Amino acid sequence: MLTNLIYYLYNIKTDYIRKNKDSYIFIYKDIFYIFKPTTLNEEYIFYITKYFVYNDFFHILIKNKNNKYISKYENKDYVLMKVRLKSNRLLTVNDIIDNNFVISINNINWVDLWKRKIDQVEMYLYNNEISIYNLTIINYYLELGECAINYYINNVKNDFFPITFCHKRINKDFDLYDYFSITDIVFDHQVRDIAEYIKCDIYNDKEIVLDKYKSLINYKDKELLVSRLLFPCYFFDIIDDFIINNRDFNEFSSFFTNMEVYETNLLKIVNYITK
Repeated sequence: MLTNLIYYLYNIKTDYIRKNKDSYIFIYKDIFYIFKPTTLNEEYIFYITKYFVYNDFFHILIKNKNNKYISKYENKDYVLMKVRLKSNRLLTVNDIIDNNFVISINNINWVDLWKRKIDQVEMYLYNNEISIYNLTIINYYLELGECAINYYINNVKNDFFPITFCHKRINKDFDLYDYFSITDIVFDHQVRDIAEYIKCDIYNDKEIVLDKYKSLINYKDKELLVSRLLFPCYFFDIIDDFIINNRDFNEFSSFFTNMEVYETNLLKIVNYITK
């Protein structure tokens, strides 16, 4: 049982552990804990922990009896975190904007990464047969990726930006406990998280509600944000999954049944924050 494992690894005795999303949560001595899977390795976690000393919101990592951050459970890597927050709620865009703990000033090389992603898909298309319908969808999003690159090159004048804590991906169900977890932390400009948060609305199959983005009208890195919004990470995540896992492309188009809604939402939010 997981309760026995927690006691064995961390000397924390609790009678009740509840599953929440992909994690397990429990209370010990009136403190809330989260046992959560991670894709990070031990060396990277050790490296990033020194930055959390100066941040009062991110959860505190707990080492196990082997003096390691990562523990194994059901063949997955987990970390145990002590929660600093007193309450939880869904994440807002203002939470991301306010979390601006600057770590360094670095060059943003998104364009090179985007070009490589486009090249990889084009190479796959060159070597494999794809139906005309799926090819139409793929070409649409590749052109949107090129549009993001051109917008960045023509409008973003400064390549050096403040770097802070960001996440590999933010999904529509993110709450504060998810946001202040270290399990998928990367270092990047906060625009990364803002754009991914907005894209959850763009690709949500419903018309986007603009009122909650009022604070972005005066956002100082607006051009950087627009370029990030234009680049369709949603598409690249899906096609990467199909290519890497050798999935049947007959199912591919089912992920893009509301392309007109996506396009409308993208245009609405871009026009809204750039007006």
